Amino acid sequence: MLEFEKLAREATDADAERQRMGLDENSFAIHKTVAGADNSFDAKQAKGINTLFERFPDYRWNKQQESKLRTELYKTLRPLVGTAKMIDVANRLLRLQRI
Repeated sequence: MLEFEKLAREATDADAERQRMGLDENSFAIHKTVAGADNSFDAKQAKGINTLFERFPDYRWNKQQESKLRTELYKTLRPLVGTAKMIDVANRLLRLQRI
């Protein structure tokens, strides 16, 4: 199988998984990111974190919104992934390309 065929298959499989879970694209990206650190992370939790991002839509260029979002992410992630992984997971979430 060629590399681009493998990538196409992965994209198709991921989209099917996203639809099966009932998640939009942003929530699914959040789920995949956090689930790597916490296997019990579920779709409802991903939607909750996506809601945080929606509350601070200008976080990429507004430092005040970014700071508030980061604080909320830490509060949400700490009990899920622990203090040691919390900052890394939050940073990965903040780097996600949102749709």
